[in-house]
Amino acid sequence: MRISPLVLLTLIFTSLLAQANDSVIAEVQALLQAGKPDEALNAVAKLDAPAKGQPLVQHLTGLAHYQKGDYQQAVEFLTPSFAQTPIGSSQRIQAAHLLGMSHYFLGHIAQALPFLSEIAGSSLDTPETQYLRGVCQLQAQQVDEARITFSRMFSVPADSAASRLINAQMMVRQQLEELAVDELQKALALDPKLPQARFLLGELAIYK
Repeated sequence: MRISPLVLLTLIFTSLLAQANDSVIAEVQALLQAGKPDEALNAVAKLDAPAKGQPLVQHLTGLAHYQKGDYQQAVEFLTPSFAQTPIGSSQRIQAAHLLGMSHYFLGHIAQALPFLSEIAGSSLDTPETQYLRGVCQLQAQQVDEARITFSRMFSVPADSAASRLINAQMMVRQQLEELAVDELQKALALDPKLPQARFLLGELAIYK
């Protein structure tokens, strides 16, 4: 079957365009790894419209904005990329991390929590993200989930008196005193001789 010259030229042009886009995407990735988000965004501008709509390019664009501290723009680009990326992939995990952090920095606690929860147990689940996830869980009054998160952060058993004490201390930081009192009482039920729990209960009583 013969291919017409016009179709052949179209195929060649499409192939060359794809190669050019691939070259630009590789350049963007290298610039981001070098910590040069402005240069990376300038490189993204060289891409054609269909290429800019690809999940990977949206992801890289969102990452560039995140590196610049422009969290609102990061959310706008990363959200559609996240939705189109397979669950469990490294790109989706990184997107979840960036979206969780961006929403948290923007004060969007409820929106940050699902993304921070998705990275639990991954290589990006650092003490920082565990702390932020625990704070979000406390703000959502997910007391047990927060205790599990903080117990991982401090490497203590989740069902121990120590984990409940830590959870209560975090509650006090978040001005959730009523929740803290209940958690401290549960800690003392497990370990009546826990001095820090009694001291904190005394402080809360004085505060009231």
